[in-house]
Amino acid sequence: MRIRTLRPDPGAFASTTVRERVRTRSGWQKKTDLSTWLVANMSGNPVGLVCGSISHDAADERDLTSLWVSSPWRGIGVARRLVEEGIARAY
Repeated sequence: MRIRTLRPDPGAFASTTVRERVRTRSGWQKKTDLSTWLVANMSGNPVGLVCGSISHDAADERDLTSLWVSSPWRGIGVARRLVEEGIARAY
């Protein structure tokens, strides 16, 4: 899904499609082990994602590190609901 988000929105993450495509399976596993990823689905199709991780500044704080919503689904509260669910799961 992350690679899919970079096609229409190359500035959505601090990465590139090329960098993400060459990431190994263990590299992806390490990335997901260090953070929490949530995906918003509408009718079984992924339309957004949010990622949070433990803050580098304070172990009892969490950072929002990624947020993306597919353009047809923007402006109707998908991002807000993803962030709210991310916060609820973080603590």
